[in-house]
Formats: sequence, C-alpha cells, structure tokens
Amino acid sequence: MRAELGVSDIADYLRGTGWQLRPLQWRGASIWTREGADVLVPARDGMGDGALRVREILDVLVMVEGRTRDDIAQEISSAPADTQQFTIFPTGPSSGFASLKQTLGVIAGVGDTFLEATRAVFKRNPAVFGGGTADVDRFMAGIQIGAGRPGSYIIPVRVPLDAPEDQRPPLGRLVTRELHGAVSLLSDQREPSPDSLSPALCEALGELADESGARPFEIGFGWSRSLPSDVPEATYRFEEDAGPRFRATAEKLRQFRVTDERLPHTATPALDTQPVITATGLIETLHRDQPDGDQWTIDVRADTPLAGTSRRVLHVRLPDRAVYDAALGAQLQERRVRVEGVVTIHSRRTELRVSDATGFDVLD
Repeated sequence: MRAELGVSDIADYLRGTGWQLRPLQWRGASIWTREGADVLVPARDGMGDGALRVREILDVLVMVEGRTRDDIAQEISSAPADTQQFTIFPTGPSSGFASLKQTLGVIAGVGDTFLEATRAVFKRNPAVFGGGTADVDRFMAGIQIGAGRPGSYIIPVRVPLDAPEDQRPPLGRLVTRELHGAVSLLSDQREPSPDSLSPALCEALGELADESGARPFEIGFGWSRSLPSDVPEATYRFEEDAGPRFRATAEKLRQFRVTDERLPHTATPALDTQPVITATGLIETLHRDQPDGDQWTIDVRADTPLAGTSRRVLHVRLPDRAVYDAALGAQLQERRVRVEGVVTIHSRRTELRVSDATGFDVLD
C-alpha cells in the first residue's frame, strides 16, 4: 500500500499542510502532530517497517483530512500542482456512461480553455514568459488529465507549478488564476470589460456546454497545498444557457476591442475622474521602468467593478520603491491588497494613483 512514498515527500507534505515536527523522536522516527493526532515518519527510505509506517500515516491523514487514501497518496507522490474538476451532466437515465460525442467535445473544450488562459497570461507578461507558440506548447504539454471517477462524469486536471523565478508566482498558478478569474466573472453574470476577460477564453469556456450549448457543467478549483492561495477553493455551476451566453459575451468583447482600436491613443484625454476610492483584489502584474517614464506600477484585479464601470483591472501607480517591494511580496504569497487613491478612467485603462504608503495595505 503505497510503500513507494518517499520519506522526504511525506515530510514535505506534512510541513505544507500544517503538521508540526516535534523535537523528540521515537526509535529514530520523527514525530509530527496536528489537531491532537500524531504520525511517525521513518528516519529514511528502505527501513524494514517502512510499508507499515506509510499505511499508518495514510490512515491518520484520511481521518484528519476527510479525503480518500488514493487522493492523499497521489498528492504526496506528485509534484506540486493546482487541480481543477470539470463535471458534465449527460441527458437520459444515469448509467455510469456519457455519450462519446459529448465527452470528446468536452475534452476538446477543456484543452481550448487552458490554451486560451495560457495565451492570456503570456500576452500580459511577454517580458517574463516570451509568448511564442513553442513557449505555450511547452507549458501545455505539462498539464495532466486523469481518469474519471467510477460512476461519475468528473474529469480531473492537474496544472503543475514550476518553481517561482524572479520572485513571481509560478506560471501554472498564473494560468489557473486566470481561468478562475474568468469563471468567477461569468458566474456572476456581470458584463465584463475588455481588459477583464479574453474573448477567446470566454468562447472556449462555452465549448464545455458541448456543441449544442445546452448542457450544464461545473468547474471546481483546488489550490496546491505547497503554495496556499488567498482565493478559496470553489465550484462554479453553469446552467443550460451558458454556451450561447458565453459566445454572445465573446462577440461583444471583440466588437468593443475593434471599436477601441479605432480611437486615437496618443495623448488620449481622460474620460472621467472620480474622487478617492478604495479597492481590494489580487495583483496580476508588476511593472518597473516603463517606456513612458512610469515607475513602481502594478495591475490589480479588483474584487468588484468600480462604480459606474464594468472594469475590474486597475493600473495602480505606487509612490515609491518600499511600497513596490511590499506589492512584490504580496503577489508572491498570493495575498490580496487594498489600494486607495484618485481614479482616472481612460478609454483603454483605469488608473489609480496611490499618494503615499497609507494608501496601500497587504491584507491577511
């Protein structure tokens, strides 16, 4: 029973899920404790009672976490990854099977969904990730799809998290967060702004309703325990109208972009100026030394649209390097922030200027 689980992998899992290593040992085994439960982890791999210890550890983890042995063992033995679950609801009496046509359509939709989420992240961060076809294909090749659970229509997907570089979140986390942001926005049935949702991603999500666009579906999000997220785990359900609704939304976004591209963008006057406002959300991108002379700027995806507009992405100007460094740490730790300042709404973006350090906080 999962005797192949390594001691170091088990210890990393326990450490990342809130278990505490006690200073004492028992016959060379380390003692870990959490919520009144204890487990003994062998000193090294290959010990005579290693298989027994692994079974005992899994028994305790099942009791503490309320998950299956296989789920826990797989997470211990696998590289860190975010997980999504795509659930389809076939028509007709339940038999444990779905039609081949519908299933193939949904699988294609899942692939297109991750492809467009990845492209959106690369487009937003070209200096970091590049963005050529080869770069996108390389990342897509690492995404894994699992076998559906018996008696269900759940398609599990794992998005690997590479080690963070240059003090940024892993690419996999940025992609899953991009997907979560789109799903959350569409779930609220709010009118998205062009800078808040990729039309291609919106259209790809509509494919999950199959070609008829008349099948409900669900998308569940789970975050790797090795890289906790400030965004809670959640499952979003979409009813029979999701397919045509998403396609209509994608068309509106494309039409808006075409109209916006026809506007002159040199020295574009501000359309509206608002008083000082406060917004909270996650940091999407950090900028420094921009061509237009801007320094210490970030993009924040606000939890809710600003009053009088459907836009959620704020281009925030920070006052100095110290506040920028705080923002860098908040993005790395996936923590939400509060920004306060004067907002100016332009045709292409919404800007918020933070006047001093009191206008920026990292939230718990």
